[in-house]
Amino acid sequence: MLWPFKTRVVVEPCFPIGQYVIDTKIDGLQGLAPLSAAELVALNTAVQFQDEQIWHAPDADFMGLKWDTILGTVGGAIYKIAIQWTGPRHHVGKTYRDILIYCTKYYGKSKKGMLWDTSDGNIVVDSTNIGDKGVLNVFVTTRRVRQFKRI
Repeated sequence: MLWPFKTRVVVEPCFPIGQYVIDTKIDGLQGLAPLSAAELVALNTAVQFQDEQIWHAPDADFMGLKWDTILGTVGGAIYKIAIQWTGPRHHVGKTYRDILIYCTKYYGKSKKGMLWDTSDGNIVVDSTNIGDKGVLNVFVTTRRVRQFKRI
């Protein structure tokens, strides 16, 4: 029950990351390459789905930066977008804060660290510092993942 003086935040869908949008088909996307067997083992995925493929994709333009990009697909549709950017620690920190501000504005306050539920999925942001460098990861996952058949 909502308190009479609080308004319900309208939750938006996940934002696109560059040219990539969850729940869209990859038909026509150029430059996709499947992960190698060794890379798939390194992912150490606890859950796999029927008709799942994981791809290296061309860099995504996001927040004014070019990000390394991996796409997870089921049935040819994007269910997960995973991007990573490595750079100077101070720049990673600024970008991390910019994403935090954006997500808080459009999705409300994060309830579990840097995790936001959206109308069509969720967004997770993670940052790690390694010396004078930083690594920033953003993951966007569709809500439809609950309906996929596990193998």
